[in-house]
Amino acid sequence: MGTEITLEVGGLTLDWCKNSRGLDHGMLFQAKDRKRIHSDQVNYDYFRENDEDPGPMEMAFCRPLKEVVPRIELLGFTLDQVRREYANCAESWREECQAMADEEEESVPDVMTFAEFCAFATAYPLETLDDTFISSFDARSEAQIRGRFGDMTVTRRLPYFSLSDANAYSARSYFAGLIGFLHPYSLLRMLAQNTYNLNTDVVWQYGPLVEAGWASESEFTHGARRNQTFLVATEGSSDTHILKHAISLLRRQLPPDVEHPSAI
Repeated sequence: MGTEITLEVGGLTLDWCKNSRGLDHGMLFQAKDRKRIHSDQVNYDYFRENDEDPGPMEMAFCRPLKEVVPRIELLGFTLDQVRREYANCAESWREECQAMADEEEESVPDVMTFAEFCAFATAYPLETLDDTFISSFDARSEAQIRGRFGDMTVTRRLPYFSLSDANAYSARSYFAGLIGFLHPYSLLRMLAQNTYNLNTDVVWQYGPLVEAGWASESEFTHGARRNQTFLVATEGSSDTHILKHAISLLRRQLPPDVEHPSAI
């Protein structure tokens, strides 16, 4: 069956890959964010019965969303960028719908504005979305999976709505499908607009993948990559001290011995 690795926020899957590392998300985290996290892919009964430590399989990067937001903004994922990305997706979807409408004589859906989309995506805190697994495929089960997002007059106005429930098994996973046409970091930035989400954890758990032999632990490193760093040239040491002090005030979550702004 293989092993999956996901990037999640508050239990909502934003990106996933099977049997390989997939996209590198290490730039979202710092060294202190590497820790053990409970995993649904770990058979804890086996470890208890054999008196073994599941620690290596639990290894992950974990950081509160409120501390991830400054990092993704430095990577270019500001609200303005999210707005532009949404506009491009909406326009592409309109064009696809228009082409199908011309062939089948159907109407083109009225796609949500960006403001409407943000309001839709941030209407509920992530922790309130039901993640109960539903395996049935009858009408009642489908309604339960859609949950709070069952109003088709609303959801059909989302770009790529017809593709949104392909892998849904719960209300939370259905919601992920509805908004998942955007880049994972765009979703993080937008979901942060709901202040209740700010304390939820962003988790990239690599332990199960590494222990299953699909990747090596060396593939999972923290910090900005070289092409994501900034060079700030100063005229003298005084300017350097002033900038370092300013960074320490603006980014209190940084370790006191940080020497490079790229560590933000």
